[in-house]
Amino acid sequence: MEGRDPGTLGERLTLAYLETELTRIGFLPAVPDGQPCPSYPCAGASYTQRVPMVSVTADPATVMHLQSKGGSQLLHMGKEMVVGARAGDALVDIQDSPLVFVGYGVHAPEQNWNDYAGLDVKGKTVVILVNDPGFLRHDPSLFKGRAMTYYGRWTYKFEEAARQGASAALIIHDT
Repeated sequence: MEGRDPGTLGERLTLAYLETELTRIGFLPAVPDGQPCPSYPCAGASYTQRVPMVSVTADPATVMHLQSKGGSQLLHMGKEMVVGARAGDALVDIQDSPLVFVGYGVHAPEQNWNDYAGLDVKGKTVVILVNDPGFLRHDPSLFKGRAMTYYGRWTYKFEEAARQGASAALIIHDT
């Protein structure tokens, strides 16, 4: 299995298969730019749409230096940590950013849960636990227990940290 990453043979094979199956079951391709099509087949119609892609690669020599009153710790790229940035950021350099532990980093009013309540994280680096609050407790009444909700996803945690004004977010994994 080689996967379906963009620009690979796997992607091309997947698209060909999907287009064949969509045609077989009678789906019509979309018309570009929303123009009316008097009859099918319509010129320029396609099952695919171009989507600009961005790739982010961190320098393998990247090191994160954490320092506290009790000492310091170096985290090495690919060994103790992985890093990423918003698409388009050519360089990320965060220095002397205080760390603030925010539990699971969840603000879910419908669950009556707010890990950010009473905390000022503006311009700081938030430290967040992976998963949902109910995951390790195996409690299905707390979020969905071991079944991850949107709140357990990395994307949510990064988005919420940004909404709260954090300059960076570190997600702590338990594996």
